[in-house]
Amino acid sequence: MKTRPRACIVSILIALGLACAERDPNDLFAPEAGTIVVDAFLVVGQRFPDIVLSQTVAPNVPFSRQAAALPGASVRISGGGVTLDYVEAAFRGAGVYAPTTAEFVSESTVYRLDLTAADGRRVRASTLTPRAFSVGEWALLDNAGQSVIRRLASFADYGDSVYTRPENQLVYSLGLLEARFDPRDIAGFQVGLFSTSPGSAIIIDPDFLDEEDLADLPRTNSSPPLEALDGTVRLPWFAIFFEGKYLFKVWAMDRNWFDLARTEPTLSGGGFGFGGQAGDYFERPIFHIDGGIGLFGSGAVDSAGVTIHPRP
Repeated sequence: MKTRPRACIVSILIALGLACAERDPNDLFAPEAGTIVVDAFLVVGQRFPDIVLSQTVAPNVPFSRQAAALPGASVRISGGGVTLDYVEAAFRGAGVYAPTTAEFVSESTVYRLDLTAADGRRVRASTLTPRAFSVGEWALLDNAGQSVIRRLASFADYGDSVYTRPENQLVYSLGLLEARFDPRDIAGFQVGLFSTSPGSAIIIDPDFLDEEDLADLPRTNSSPPLEALDGTVRLPWFAIFFEGKYLFKVWAMDRNWFDLARTEPTLSGGGFGFGGQAGDYFERPIFHIDGGIGLFGSGAVDSAGVTIHPRP
């Protein structure tokens, strides 16, 4: 998570040396040029997404999406009693394939990707989607994390008005926001934080940062993969840099996404770390794709909306 998983695939391409002509090829762990790269992520309860297909290029060749795109492939996803054929949709971007019918992704379902390139190369992958995921309770705890100060209003009950609800007004670094849920049968979790108040003021003490650092502060941040075996994750204040509205997302990860994120540092969020990390960072990423690399995975998500205020 995650922030959008699709951004992770861009990181994969860079990490695999597709845009690294300046590096010694012996330093790269990328597979040989022409390896098919899959970028497909299913979200429980949402429509089946576009799929982006590309292929690796030699380390001494400048990378571009257009040059790396994989044209002319036959693509199909099947499972849960549905079969979706995909067709090229170049108007949406290089290497983009779109489903020909509108179907929704089901929970606890095995979906299989069947891909045949124009030259006959085949790629196979499958994902078992998580069950539908919801946070049972968003609670504001005291600074010691021992007692509940109040429970937050949810999108399910109040829609976008949660941002103005009194219980969802948080003072920066006062108390701990905790998401509580049932972690059963879920491989792992990832947390995403999104500042949704463009131009809002910096809320941290900027004295220890120079102007360049201040200009680079992100309005979007994500965690490493988390095991969260106790069914809780907490809002990390040190990943929040601005006042105003924040969207806080908790993603339930399938095994494919979880394994890839925990074995490749560029996909682990890179922003903040806190308890329960499941980062193994192996020598090579785990892709779970037969005949290619990349991600064919799935997830389910729930979110909360809060407004962050500066300390008096």
